[in-house]
Amino acid sequence: ITSTTVTTSASNQDDEDDNNDIISKACYRKERPTADFRGTSMYASVRVHQLKDYCPRDDIWSLLYVFCDLVGGGLPWMSHAASRDRTACQTMKERIHGLEPFGDGEIRIDTKRLLMGGEYHVALYKKYKGGIDPPSDEDEDDGDSSLPKPLELSKDTEKVKLLETAFEHLKQLNFTDMPDYDLIRTCLEGFLDDNGSNNVNSNENNPASIPPIDWDALTESFNN
Repeated sequence: ITSTTVTTSASNQDDEDDNNDIISKACYRKERPTADFRGTSMYASVRVHQLKDYCPRDDIWSLLYVFCDLVGGGLPWMSHAASRDRTACQTMKERIHGLEPFGDGEIRIDTKRLLMGGEYHVALYKKYKGGIDPPSDEDEDDGDSSLPKPLELSKDTEKVKLLETAFEHLKQLNFTDMPDYDLIRTCLEGFLDDNGSNNVNSNENNPASIPPIDWDALTESFNN
């Protein structure tokens, strides 16, 4: 064994000891009373909008928004985010998650709105000239011919409940709490079919399956 090998081995052992010492002394930084906004208005968690200190809870919250965007082709506040209206994005998120009352003064959880589809959200934004209050359930049920129909996915009560369960869990977490990753994974896997496929093509037998995104149509709706 050469002296170089012995020196290297000793150095590696010292590094390992230092790392173990650091890990044994690791702790959470004290939560700050307020923190600067981090991220984007499109995917930032409600707590980040509220200037709460960033933590693992917010990573998963943003992940769920990305998931909803991918399966639905858009989010309710997408046009507000595009126009850099952070306040409107925050208010819509708080209302959807039952943290603030809607314009009618009622507090309700409206998770299904996250799955209504980008085409619907963009058309709604244009019709109501950037208003943040959605039409009432009665108006939506009557069917507004001037708006595209929301995705059938938003009417799948089981999938909506899965999302609601995940978001309700995150709402209860504080700065030092770790998310229940198994719960989040179970909720996301619930969007798969029994055979493990994501079944991205809607069909008559399963109208609430995840639709493919028509990027050309979505781009055209933004430009018009």
